[in-house]
Amino acid sequence: SISWSPDSTKLIACVGGHQGHDGELIEYSAPTLAEVDTSTTFDVSASVASRVYVFEKKVPVVEAPPKVEKKDDLDEEAEPEPEPEPPKNGTPRACLYVTAGTFLVTMDGADTVGVVYECTFDFKHPIKELATHDAPITLLRVSHSNQFLISGSANGQVAIRGIAEPQPDAARFLSKCWLANLHGVENRVGGAALGFDDKTVVTSGHDGNTLLLNISLEFQIAITDAMAVDAAHAAVAAALAAELALEELRLKAVSVEITPEAEDISDPTHYSIQQEKIQAEEDRRQAEALRKKGKVRERLVALRERFEALLGTNAALPSGEQLAPEEFEVDPELRVLLEKAAADKVEEARKELAWESEKKAIGLQKLRAAFLDDVAVEYIELQAFRSPHAVASFRTKKLTPAQRENINSVHTLIAAEEANKKGKDAGGAVDSAKGAAGRGAAGRTAGEGAAGDDGPGQTS
Repeated sequence: SISWSPDSTKLIACVGGHQGHDGELIEYSAPTLAEVDTSTTFDVSASVASRVYVFEKKVPVVEAPPKVEKKDDLDEEAEPEPEPEPPKNGTPRACLYVTAGTFLVTMDGADTVGVVYECTFDFKHPIKELATHDAPITLLRVSHSNQFLISGSANGQVAIRGIAEPQPDAARFLSKCWLANLHGVENRVGGAALGFDDKTVVTSGHDGNTLLLNISLEFQIAITDAMAVDAAHAAVAAALAAELALEELRLKAVSVEITPEAEDISDPTHYSIQQEKIQAEEDRRQAEALRKKGKVRERLVALRERFEALLGTNAALPSGEQLAPEEFEVDPELRVLLEKAAADKVEEARKELAWESEKKAIGLQKLRAAFLDDVAVEYIELQAFRSPHAVASFRTKKLTPAQRENINSVHTLIAAEEANKKGKDAGGAVDSAKGAAGRGAAGRTAGEGAAGDDGPGQTS
């Protein structure tokens, strides 16, 4: 199993064990273009940096009972007890990057099977454990919306777990998940994916079946409620941890005569103790509101089911004993009154917001006139999906009225000059034609005169 990091700069791969050794995970860093010279060779192994993550599960330390020395008559030396062999973690089966610094991994060891571990290269032990399956997990995938984690196991089970928002003090993955055996007990899950709208899930297994399931609205509501509850619990835990830390500081201040000055927190995003309490209270209120909404939804569902049952009972009766649909209305005028009250409130709100709406509309019109009406072509950039290339257009403004008037006047002058030039060329051609015709007539007249003078001389 391999997985790219979200920024496509690192690749993590699961390496199986051999000769009784456990497997490991290797992370490769993609080389930059400056580090690779493809003019001589395409071998980039020398410029690829890698590091190994050896999975090591945190084992609780159990204190051994005190040894009781036994004295016997023979004073024989007691044999040393063998040290317990540490459990083997197994071989990595699936891995997946979730952030730029953390990743998920599953193992097939006796104590690690069926658990999704969230790890980082900064710590040798997992930072979070998510018990999901009861068989080796062979598939890990995140939905397109980054809100659900899908996992599949070797015994045909498919699990969907919600992903909370990555807050500093809240859990990223929910503690509970949806789990179902869809492909039998002995068939491994080959693939699973959620739709783009998170309303359908497709799974395929080695049993040769491909299943398409619809995700109900109740499941999405339950995921939302679970996210709110987990966030509230995480906020409360953070607030308690802050209070415990403050109490420890007070005890240290009492026990130590000279207390060193605490360092200032320079991180602007860090919560203060008061902010932590406020945030915890706000999360508690949100969780309480969501809980009340859930109760109202349950009551509405019960009433709807009861009403549908009454409609079914009425439809089963003979036509003469059935009630008309209008008779099921307890108060026919109640709907009219409610609609009239709602319309009055809408009209009152419209009148109250008329001035503000007109102000916003005029402001928007002025902004469009200032920034958009004079734009002929906006700045548009197209990014490639699988490469860092991009194509962009230039932001071009329209010509101002003065510029258009000057351009039209220049075009008018050019047209007038071209018309004058054509007129002059036509007039010169006419004058040339007239001059040529006049010279031809004069030549003919002179020839006739010369012929008349020669005739009488020749006669005499």
